[in-house]
Amino acid sequence: MKTTLMLVATLGSALAVPAFAADSHGSTERVEVRYHDLNLATAEGTSTLGRRISNAATEICGTADVRDLAMRNAVNQCRTAAIASTQTQVAEAVSAAQRGQAYAQANSSIAVSR
Repeated sequence: MKTTLMLVATLGSALAVPAFAADSHGSTERVEVRYHDLNLATAEGTSTLGRRISNAATEICGTADVRDLAMRNAVNQCRTAAIASTQTQVAEAVSAAQRGQAYAQANSSIAVSR
């Protein structure tokens, strides 16, 4: 289970759906990551969810020029916090899937937030 959660927390991919838009600076504060199409009882499903969460964290936190160390650190801290904000939600979704509960609910999503 810890390996699955670590995998989910570290990988990055697609299908993040913006939820609540922007603060006064125009940056997204929250993104809903849908997982209704994934089987979270499998490593492939949790891996895909991890990639989606990572992409959502990038969407929220942005990127930094590799030459700007201070900004890179700030972006990395933001991404780490955004991904960490999903741990409880991911653990609950994976646990439900492993217990055989329906994982393909129409509105199944995880909120990634800053």
